[in-house]
Amino acid sequence: MSATLAIESVGVCAPGLPTWSSAATVLTDRAPFVPAAMAAPVNAALPPTERRRANGTTRWALAAAGEAIQDLAPQAIAGLATVFASGDGDGEVPTPGDADASASPPLPPQAVNTAASKTPTPTRA
Repeated sequence: MSATLAIESVGVCAPGLPTWSSAATVLTDRAPFVPAAMAAPVNAALPPTERRRANGTTRWALAAAGEAIQDLAPQAIAGLATVFASGDGDGEVPTPGDADASASPPLPPQAVNTAASKTPTPTRA
């Protein structure tokens, strides 16, 4: 059994390698790797509430994905199979003490969806 694999597009977003074209020149030894700081990406594709809640890993992954699809036609984007790889596992989990104070607060404990429950929610008269 044989299978055909085609890479339609690639995106890279990392400190010192901000784009695929810059990464390709470094990876093929046409340019030296120069470590450089990068500002955290802003992902305009997400709604504002999701943008605030997205952790760093998600922001970087979306930036790389955005680069990968920027030159593709909408029909090509709709039919893409995707692969996401991370060198650090699941990434960080935001906590209330994080420096990013713009993140939305978690839902309060009483905000529980009981719509699927077959028993009525008790109320006080």
